[in-house]
Amino acid sequence: MIHSLVTRFLLFTCMCLVDSIAFAQSDTLILEPIQVVESFLASSDAGIQADVLDKEIVSQYAGNSFSELLQENTGLYIRKYGGEGQLSSVSFRGTTPNHTIVSWQGIDINSQTLGQSDMSSIPSFVFESAEIYAGGRSTLFGGGNIGGSISLKNAKPKDGISVGLYQEFGSFGRFMTGMKLAQGKDKFSYMLAGYRNTFQNDFKVNYRRTVYNQNNADSQLQGVKATIYYNLNSSQKLEMDLWYNQHNRSLQPIIGDLTNEDHLLDNNIRVNLSHRWSFASSLLKSSYAHVRDYQTYNYSSETNLTRDIVDFSYDYYSEGIWNISIGSKTQVARTAVESYDGDTSQWKTDNFILISLVPLSKVNMSAKIQKSWIEGVNVPFLIGGGIDYEMLKNSETALTLGLNLSESFRAPTLNDLLWSPGGNPDLTPENGFHSEVHYNLVLRKSEHELKLKSNFYQTKISDMIQWLPQFDDNSNQTVWSPQNVQKVRIRGFESSVTYTNHKRNKHYISSIYTYNDSRNLFPVGGNENTIDKQLAYVPFHKFIAKGSTSIHNWSFVLGFQYTGKRYTEASNTLYVEGFGILNATIKKEISFLKSQLLIAFEIDNLTNKDYQNYELRATPGRGYTIKINYNFSNTNLK
Repeated sequence: MIHSLVTRFLLFTCMCLVDSIAFAQSDTLILEPIQVVESFLASSDAGIQADVLDKEIVSQYAGNSFSELLQENTGLYIRKYGGEGQLSSVSFRGTTPNHTIVSWQGIDINSQTLGQSDMSSIPSFVFESAEIYAGGRSTLFGGGNIGGSISLKNAKPKDGISVGLYQEFGSFGRFMTGMKLAQGKDKFSYMLAGYRNTFQNDFKVNYRRTVYNQNNADSQLQGVKATIYYNLNSSQKLEMDLWYNQHNRSLQPIIGDLTNEDHLLDNNIRVNLSHRWSFASSLLKSSYAHVRDYQTYNYSSETNLTRDIVDFSYDYYSEGIWNISIGSKTQVARTAVESYDGDTSQWKTDNFILISLVPLSKVNMSAKIQKSWIEGVNVPFLIGGGIDYEMLKNSETALTLGLNLSESFRAPTLNDLLWSPGGNPDLTPENGFHSEVHYNLVLRKSEHELKLKSNFYQTKISDMIQWLPQFDDNSNQTVWSPQNVQKVRIRGFESSVTYTNHKRNKHYISSIYTYNDSRNLFPVGGNENTIDKQLAYVPFHKFIAKGSTSIHNWSFVLGFQYTGKRYTEASNTLYVEGFGILNATIKKEISFLKSQLLIAFEIDNLTNKDYQNYELRATPGRGYTIKINYNFSNTNLK
């Protein structure tokens, strides 16, 4: 009780401070698709290969949402309900979208009611990179990411000023405008960005020997993002981030439905204040965030959620021999949802300790423990650990082997606990156990570089939550209610190959293949035919490849992505056919004075493939896009 009262008092005080502040007041598109590099953060957590989609990749998708960026550059499966701007979610390693966390500035931006993020509502334009972690790092991020997590990143601007203007237009009513301004100084720096991305999605649909224009599928994504950096002195830094994002769209109906007019409006306000205090061998970080998420369905049904989050962490470094990180994050969420029994709130606290040790020059080891307290939910202690062994390293060859074992959990969502009728306050968290081995091989000679990387993994999930029909004594009728009944075993591997020729005329080839065998071990709804069957909408296979060449400021890119068939129900009787999509791009970069101008022409779905990503949701055929990106900078951004 004392812990709860103290937490609420601290959060209320910080909330008042931020409310008073908040309401009183050069990206050059460079080739190198699928360039994935090792994340610095992963070096402390042994046995984990964390990937980074860097600035060169993200900038190529400035006019797209993160759903297209991830679909074409990672082994993750994107479940997309139609054309661009429509609902889309991401799945890691054979898990469901509920097992993925998307974070910004350390803030979980998943819907706290549904437990997942809509990737079509996240614009690539305002971010510079994304760090991607598979399930083993769950003990460092709290609960929810049994599958994995995606962290959205920006870098502090360098000294000087930069201006960026972006314009894009294309087929099916595609139109995007974006503007950026950044200035860096010793004491004070800032970044500002604004964007508006619209899609009519009026593409042709073939249905029962007739052709019609897709209806009720328009989308408008717009917002602003601002960051202010201030150096108090050489060791203390302040940062304030504000991100307002609005997604206004019609919900695309199933194929053949010409009357549906469903509509969804999302408004998100996110404010974050952080302080960093550097010492000789340690770093103390603290932050406070205030998040407001508003959603309106069909102009009437509203879901409102407000969160206040306080985060502390301390890192200590001991001459490269051992490091320790300690962190604690507390959140209070307040909801106003029509389908809940009145206004409700929930508090939770996530705590972790990570210790990394380098006992030998070629060996890195780590151990971690995490404990969460969630109001109304009993959460277990989680442990994990790993080891990396640098088997070989010289000027031409580098080979690293790794092993990681870790536990994770996913707490019930607010809908699971509070929905009326049917919510179940007696639910327990889902539990996951991960085991992973990997190797990373790099071969270099002259201007040539070859990278090979593979992960082999297994995940077991118990007490998985599933909504099932239950008889309600109070209403004397059958209602849907969540239960801890499902068990899943996932086995799979990921493999990537990248070749780069670093001559003046640069050539690049890269591919990623993923295989996921995601088996249900418990009868779904009492149906024995669902045992040992693949989870719905988990493809066994996904493959992507890109080839590019650059000659005299001209760039040519050819990309291919294949997603295997996906079963649409638990008994694996019905399925959606697999599909392969081919895209092509030609670009020209012009540099003059301190400016760069890039003009690109892109053809999506080059072969005009008729396919479905999600059952009975039509997708566009061949489309054309022109992209114009102008940047002025007097800083050394490259």
